[in-house]
Formats: sequence, structure tokens, C-alpha cells
Amino acid sequence: MRNYLTERIMKKEYYEGAGECPECMDKLPVNTEKEREEKKKILRQLLAKAAQGNYDEENYREGDLLPEEEYCRYLEEDGSFSDLPGSTESILEAFARLACITERHHWRKGIPWESGERKETVLKAIIKYGRMEIEREDKGVCRFHKSLFYLPKTSVSMCFALYPDFMDAQERPEKQAPLVTEAMEVLLRVIFQCWQLPLRNNHTDAHPICVDRFRGHVWWIGANGITYRPVFYAAVLLCTPEMMDVLAEVAKRALTPTSHGNTDESFWKEGICADGLGWGHDRQNYSNGYPTQGVISALNILLDLKDTPWALRKEEICWEWVIRFMRGIGYMEYRDWVPPMIGRTSFECDGLYKPAVLTKYIRQIAIRVLNLAGDELTQEQLHLLYRTLLERSPERVGDNRVKGDTGCRYFWNNDTLVRKTEEEYVFFNMASSRCDGVECAHECADTRNFFLTDGVCLICKDPREYRRAVGTWQVSCIPGVTARELKNEEIMPETNWQGYHSKHSFAGGAVRGEYAAAGFIFEKDETRKKDGSGKIYPEYCREMMGVLAYKSCFVFGRTGVCMGAGITDLKPEYGRNIRTTVNVAERLTDTLIFTSAGDKEQIAPGEERIWPQDKPVYITQNGILYGLLPQEGSGSRFLMRTAERMTKWEELNACNRKVGNESCPVLELAIDHGIAPSGERYCYFFDTGSEEPSAIIGNPPFHILENSENAQVAESADGKVIQAVCYGKGEILLSGSVYEIRLAEPAVLILEEKAGELYLTISDPLQLPERKCTLEYRRKEDAWKKAVVSFPENPERGKQAVIRLEK
Repeated sequence: MRNYLTERIMKKEYYEGAGECPECMDKLPVNTEKEREEKKKILRQLLAKAAQGNYDEENYREGDLLPEEEYCRYLEEDGSFSDLPGSTESILEAFARLACITERHHWRKGIPWESGERKETVLKAIIKYGRMEIEREDKGVCRFHKSLFYLPKTSVSMCFALYPDFMDAQERPEKQAPLVTEAMEVLLRVIFQCWQLPLRNNHTDAHPICVDRFRGHVWWIGANGITYRPVFYAAVLLCTPEMMDVLAEVAKRALTPTSHGNTDESFWKEGICADGLGWGHDRQNYSNGYPTQGVISALNILLDLKDTPWALRKEEICWEWVIRFMRGIGYMEYRDWVPPMIGRTSFECDGLYKPAVLTKYIRQIAIRVLNLAGDELTQEQLHLLYRTLLERSPERVGDNRVKGDTGCRYFWNNDTLVRKTEEEYVFFNMASSRCDGVECAHECADTRNFFLTDGVCLICKDPREYRRAVGTWQVSCIPGVTARELKNEEIMPETNWQGYHSKHSFAGGAVRGEYAAAGFIFEKDETRKKDGSGKIYPEYCREMMGVLAYKSCFVFGRTGVCMGAGITDLKPEYGRNIRTTVNVAERLTDTLIFTSAGDKEQIAPGEERIWPQDKPVYITQNGILYGLLPQEGSGSRFLMRTAERMTKWEELNACNRKVGNESCPVLELAIDHGIAPSGERYCYFFDTGSEEPSAIIGNPPFHILENSENAQVAESADGKVIQAVCYGKGEILLSGSVYEIRLAEPAVLILEEKAGELYLTISDPLQLPERKCTLEYRRKEDAWKKAVVSFPENPERGKQAVIRLEK
């Protein structure tokens, strides 16, 4: 079987070099000559199947394509487009046009060329613009999107459309016109760039066909590695078995988890997280993008290789990690709404686009897992996958139903607590030094999303509360955040591929049934890091910095409690008030104020009220009761506004420039800590239940036990549940009405008495290796008892431990 074009392009050292390279960590078995020939036959079959269709232009083209004739009238006899400049900047546009033209004459369509001269001119254009690309001397960071993604994909499309010509050039070049052979070789060289560029300046540049090529750099892992690059079709077209050997191995290992504790050992440093979410662009919660697309591409590769020499062996993959990931990302959506906390398009005004994409991704994962492993899954796993396909069918997008798993869930790799039920959605997004923040790209995506991991606490019964209100947000004053009050125009738009996280490693959570606790120490880290290209963006708004806070959130069923302590302005020279925003949501119902005595008052639109912290303030809107609770010794004030605000979508995301703005009735609740606070505190609660507000106000389902920099603690009204975030600054006594706990270590815990048994759910917010926690506990007036808890290790370091205690 002849591979004339491949022989001209593919040097032996490209695929044999890894076996002899002392730096390569992952070496694959060497094929015998017989195995190589057998695999080549399979690659030919895969190519014949793939070339039956077209390679969809939406995968490689940005913008609209015009009809063929519109382009051909600019096509000169020498293959130049007369309306394009002769620089490298014109290559992408030229290739997109040529792909459009060749696609119209795809060999399966049977549409003849208008003339032999037209086809000849198109081939000359392929050679002209293709050589401009492959002869470029720069091989580094500037050769990214176009050279790796778009141009190789357009070239794959043209090879498929011209499949008979391609095969003749590959197998029978002496019988093919030299022009055709040259054009096919140029296309193959452009396609091979997706394995070669950009140079990594390491050992894999000499032998790019190796597993190590697809590890250790953000441009070569996840979706950047195997989704946007047409690496699979490059292997098929080049008919090189070793390329598919590598991809099969990469695809299998892409379905294994990473975590904070095992990033040095895990195959990829992004992708599936052990907690059930996913990292993209390093350690960012990116469940609707890079990791999900990378997982789906890995599954696609394995599916395409079914019944081939590269097929999976039974039980070669632990499918539970993939299923957990599918379930986990379902928590990032509520009633066809994706909370604006995930990825650089958080503030894009896009209607149903994001939930439709997330639903599509979840369906694709379920379908592919069933196809690959249906005969080795448990009945429980099969039931879950079929249920997923039913409730996430395309026709159900937009039906406003709650889909996927429900309940409380803490994602320890992403510092995120979620409560998702039929009645409400709570999303508490924290930060630590372990995780990155949310990336920002002001020229093409979000312009000012710098506070999305700063303790954001979204609370809603109906996503309409946020859909329009987000467009009115002052980004330093979004729900749950404690920050310096800055107007949007005071915050410089920037590109920051790591986002902003906290200087502190403390962030943790615990969940037990209807109860949940989470907390973190926040101080925004202004360290500037290099992006994938090695570039540092040094300019930013320094006034965002210098605020310290100890923040927590506790869930008691349908009641949530948020606390803050140690709120200090570390940079008082920056001025302005520090405030904690409780919520900024659209007013869908009347806004009512309640007193402790049960009196109520309707608030008129356009009102502003400010109260000192001498008594609690209770407010209801859209079925949610908010309670702003005084903190002894605090000088903060409670603030409420009911205003009509214009959306300003263009201030939030570059793609919103053409979005029409509108007036939105907004309820704003906040706690104003004043200028240069030191050691300030806050506490508020929200209740989404159906009880009358007066019943909750008179008999709240929780009691606050402590709110300090040492610990934030709350217990259930009957004293049988204690929840605590212990910051570990000294010995801590958690003294409830029924139980007491004593410890001197950082921990997040829930103590629950249930059905006559006593349970401790506890996590390590520092995620230290081989750590144990020793504590004492007792029912009041009884003797102290000791408990020693060992925390889970890799890859689940950070996950909670649950033990039954002796009563």
C-alpha cells in the first residue's frame, strides 16, 4: 500500500524518536511491520468513511461564507484572489473560500466543475496560499488559532471534498497530474501543523508524534489538544499508525481525573476533576467549555476506533469518573439558565444558548458512554444515563424544568457549593490560592468579570430574577461579594487568562443531606502570571485589591445563612466604601418589609432606605425572605433600594455591543461597612420556603453561635445539628444548646444527631496531604469524647469524610 504524500512529509524520527528519547515519560509499544500494514488498512477504511461527508465549515470558519461564484470572480489565473492582500493575513480568508468552492463540488455530490480551468485555478490557489502558510519562518506562539485550528480544518475539508484526487496522489502519483499531487501535498503539510505547532521548545519538537506532546501545556490538553485541532483526521489522512496509537492512548487517559493533590501525576492538569466538575485553561471551573469538549472528543475518538486494533479493552476505563463529570456539570444549570459565574462569557447576553449547549454536551456524553460501555455498566449507571437522555432531550430545552441531580453538593476542586432543588437554586462561589479565578478577555468576551469567585452567593426561585438584572450589575457589587464599591467605568477592562483568586489556601465545604457548610478567607491576589504564550498583562485596576474577609454560607434545608467577619480595608489609601451585597435581582413581585412583631409595609418603586444595625430588617420579594441581622459592635448599615435601572450589557462583555438595553425593576440589598473598616462583620439569611414570613421571623430554623475570624458557627433550632467553619487560629469551642465540640485545627464540619445516631461530616479546607484531624465532642454535661478523622487522599484530597460517633 503506497503512501507517496506521507513519505514526502513524514520523517521516521517524527514517530520513532519518542521510543529512544530519555525525556519521554510515556512510551508506547513499537509496531511490527505486519501490525503497521494492518493498521494502515484500517486507517484507509476510516478515511473512506469520513470522506463520504463534509467537514462542517462552522468548525473552521468565523463569519459568513458567500456563494462560490462570489469568490470565483476574484480568482485570478495564477490562483490569487485579487481582492485579498498578498500577506500572510490573507491565508485564512483564502482557505475558507477555497473550502467553500471545493465543498460545492464534493465528490459525493456529483456536481461537475464548470470547467477544467476552474478546478486548475483552485488547485493553484491551494498551492499558493498553502505554501505561504507552511513556509512561514515563525514557528512559535504567534502560530496558534489560525495555524493549528482553522487552516488545518479547512484543509481536511478540502481533502474530503477532493477525496478521489487525494487518493490518486497518495497511491498513484505517477498517473496523476503534477498540479493535483502538489496541491494535495500542500494540504497535508498544513494539516500536519496541528501536530507540530507551535513549537514547545522541548524534546517533543523533534518527535511530535508522542503522548508527551499532549501533556503539560494549556495549548496541548483538553479541547485545545484534541477538539480544535483536527488531530484525528490528520492521523487518518497521513495514514500513519503511530499517530493513531498516540491518540488512542491520549483519549483513554483523558477520561481520568485530576485534582489539586495529584496534578503532577494526573494525565492532564485540566479536564475531569475528581469532585465531578471540570477545569479548563488551567484550574478554572469551565464546565460549559474546554474540559467538556475535550471529554467529548476523547469519547468520539474511542468510538471511531471501535472494532479496530485501537479499540478499548473491557474495563480499561473507569466509567464512573465520566458519569460523575456528566452529573456534576448538570449542577451548573437551573431551569434552562446557566449562572453567570463560569468562564469568560459569563456576562454574555445570550438567552437560551448556554443551557442548550450544556444540554447538548451532557446528552453527547451519555450517548457515547452507552455506545462504548453499555455492556459493562451497572444497572444504576444505565438507569441514570437513560434518564439523562429522556430529561435532556432537545425538545425540552426551554421548558423551564429542573433537570439532572438535585440537592446540596460541594465541589472541593472548584471551591463551589450548590443547592439545586425544584424550589430554589443557591450558588456559593469561593476562591482559594489553589484555584484560578474566572478568565477575562475584554476584546472578545467578558470585560470586567473580576469578582465572580469572591464569595458570590446567588439565590433564586426563578431564573428570571437574574436574566435581565445581570445587565444592570455594578460588577464590584454583585450578590454575596464583599468589595470596595467601584463603578464599572472605574474598573479597567482587561485580558487575564488566569482570573483573580485569593491569596489564602483556606476554602472548604461539607454536605450532609439538607445541610451544608462552606467558607473561605478572601483577599484578592494581584499577582500577574504568564499566559500560554508567555505574555504578562501588567495593567489592572488596583482599587479592586486590599479587602480582607472571612466569609461563609450555611444551608439548613430551605434556609441559608451567610456570615462575614474580619472585614478589613488593607489599602485605605484607595478610599471608597467597602460593602457586602446581599442580592441585586429583578423585582418580580411586590417588595415587603416585615418587623419582628409581624407588621409589614409595601415598598414603593424608587425608594432607598438605610438602617443602622440596631435591629433586624426583614424583606420579601418573589417568595424569598431576606433577614439582615445585627452584629454586636458593628458599625455597618443596612441598605435597600428598589430602583428602575437600565441594563448596560456593553459594559460587561464585548459581544454585547449590539444588544439593546432596557429598563429593569431591581431590588438591591446590601450591608455598607463604610470607609476603611477594620474587623467588621455581617450576617444575613434567606428563606425560600412556603411558610409565612412572620412564622420564620418568630421561629427561625437556626441560631448563630459565633461569627468571628476564628470560627463561624450556626446550629439548628433544635440543637441537633451544628455547622461550623473553623479557621484554626486557636482552640475553638463550638458550644451549642445540645452539643459541644472542641478543636484547634482548620476544618469545615457538620455534626448531626439523626435517628438516635451521631454523625460527623468534616473536610480539610487546606487540602494538606496525609492530614488527620483530632477533636473532642460531647453532649452537654456529659464527659468529653475524642475522635480522630483521616481525610481522603489523592485524587480525592479535599473531599469530606463522614464518621459515626459514639454517643
